[in-house]
Amino acid sequence: MSTQLQANLAERFSGDLETAREIFAEHPWLLVPDLQLDWLERGYQGTYRNVEVGAGSPADFAIHFHLQGKLYIQLIRLASPRAPIVVNFSQPSEFIAALQDVQSWKQTVQDRQLPFQELIPASGVVFMYRIVIGRSSQFSENEKAEMKDAQNWDVRIRSYDWLIEKAGEYSTFMVQALDACGPPKSHAEFVAGLPELIERLDGPTPPYLS
Repeated sequence: MSTQLQANLAERFSGDLETAREIFAEHPWLLVPDLQLDWLERGYQGTYRNVEVGAGSPADFAIHFHLQGKLYIQLIRLASPRAPIVVNFSQPSEFIAALQDVQSWKQTVQDRQLPFQELIPASGVVFMYRIVIGRSSQFSENEKAEMKDAQNWDVRIRSYDWLIEKAGEYSTFMVQALDACGPPKSHAEFVAGLPELIERLDGPTPPYLS
């Protein structure tokens, strides 16, 4: 259990949004679901930063993973670790703003208007979305219910505490190996690498992915 990393994350996730972005630049693997070191090393999972979607704000991060003959791309919107879920009508809600960005991205994908649309085949690529916001340990019951109601099959809403818990699943040795895979790639690298990611859909599935 990587308690040292967890303690570090717990302290730094008490800060502002920019601090959270810096943490994910250092440990981008935290954002990858069903993380496997060999998948990450061989490019079957990956992370990217500031991916332009073509509508609204760029995705703070994007991840990709291959699963059962499909390429999944998840666009991630970060909100402040200090942000509440329930709308405070006296000031703009970060939660509502994040949901609006996700809805804008979803519409762009549905309309096939992505800036890199010519690289995306009609099938085989699935887009998903995630919002990371607040600390669930500080959420009220109303906030937890609000967060649950806003989720559906392709939208996931997670708190920073969920990621702190995830860090505890890995040994210090594994954390070092995951960090050694490097920082997230850029938007330009994401676009440049898409053809290869899509080409893999037609190739044989490696044994470790079957």
